[in-house]
Amino acid sequence: MENLKKILTLLFALHFFNNCFAQNNSNKDYEKFVRRFPMTIYYPPELIRSCTPVACLIKFRVDSQKNVIDMKLSDSADSLMKAEFTRHKSNLDIKLLESFIKNEYIANRCDTYVIPLSYSLYRMPCPEQTVKVSSLFNYSKFDGEYLNGNVIFLNPIYLQTAVQR
Repeated sequence: MENLKKILTLLFALHFFNNCFAQNNSNKDYEKFVRRFPMTIYYPPELIRSCTPVACLIKFRVDSQKNVIDMKLSDSADSLMKAEFTRHKSNLDIKLLESFIKNEYIANRCDTYVIPLSYSLYRMPCPEQTVKVSSLFNYSKFDGEYLNGNVIFLNPIYLQTAVQR
């Protein structure tokens, strides 16, 4: 619970200190992208076995036509989750994300967008799931550098995997 408070505090601080703007993501394309995400990017079995939750950011950059040109996970993501994301991100329905960005942010010059991602386990015989404090320090880092500049935060993706050991 304490770690959750720290994560929420960090997101709140990023929102105000980095000129971030939370937007209403009513567009159906974004909702479809979020619904399809867990069908493409799976929770790694090794993380399931070790009862390890994932809390990170997905950062993507767009060109002047709002086409996605780069997408990566923050440094707080477990290496297994990063490998899964790298392997399968080309299978994500990026056209839905691009359509949403074009419809909602066409006049905005910002080229960096962020989606908070939380993957956790549901109904498993695990001890209390906690996020490592060390990963909180890396929550807003990408390749060792803090997220900075003008960034637009999109609605988070909260996923729970229900499995039994």
